[in-house]
Amino acid sequence: MSTELAITDTHIHLWDLGRLSYPWLDELPTLQRNFLLPDLESAIKPAGVDKVVFVESGCDPKHHGEEIAWVTELARQCPEISGVVAGASVNNEKELAARLDRLAGNPLVKGVRREFYGEPAEFATQDFVIDSVRRLADYGLSFDLTVDRRLLATIGTFVERCGDTAMVLDHLGEPDVGNGVLDPWRSEIQRLAEYPNLYCKISGLVHMLHPEHWRAEDLRPFVEHATECFGIDRVMFGGDWPLCTLTADYGRWLEALQTIVSAWPATDLRKLFSGNANIFYRLQ
Repeated sequence: MSTELAITDTHIHLWDLGRLSYPWLDELPTLQRNFLLPDLESAIKPAGVDKVVFVESGCDPKHHGEEIAWVTELARQCPEISGVVAGASVNNEKELAARLDRLAGNPLVKGVRREFYGEPAEFATQDFVIDSVRRLADYGLSFDLTVDRRLLATIGTFVERCGDTAMVLDHLGEPDVGNGVLDPWRSEIQRLAEYPNLYCKISGLVHMLHPEHWRAEDLRPFVEHATECFGIDRVMFGGDWPLCTLTADYGRWLEALQTIVSAWPATDLRKLFSGNANIFYRLQ
């Protein structure tokens, strides 16, 4: 694959354990250390990544504002940080309104994420959740939709009712890549792709694989199916660094994806690796 291909990574994280708390890391001791700018640069620069989008990293919700202020400062030191997806509550409308007013003043902020992990299926059908996500469109912000595969069959109603808000499904909805289980994920993804406001990140797959024995071919059916369903104009690359390091270094994951799509036309490669991301997140 051409080394001249521009790459925008739509999904990276950073954290400083001395600055903020990240309760979810208690379950992943391998990642329970600082991941800072030098670590990020050592991962992305050899891979030729031009831009990255920082996605909120699961800090204690009461510190979301501090997280964005910190990353905004980091972006002044690291020009590759071109956009931010901020953490925000969508289950408290008054709190969200105040939060969005603050975020709107920061041109680096492109979207909001609120993970739905562990929530019951009916959570995303409640009116106050729908109304909160709809409000993002008024600010020109997108929504990163992060769900586990348990919710894929029911999340379509949420996506449809928030039709004016641009959304992206993180990590292909987290299929069971480790066991190679394609169904019912395939039919669920096909149905979700029918909603034109929903895009899909080709991300978050390798950390579910065995660190020594996985191959690019293990990922191929998932990547190809998602791309076929969403179309080349609604998919984008995400590294999911540093979570990808649980089973692979950054370069190995990127190389695997490039192997899978090596036969694509150059125009399609540009859309997957940079063009769609730059449009969706409104990156300079």
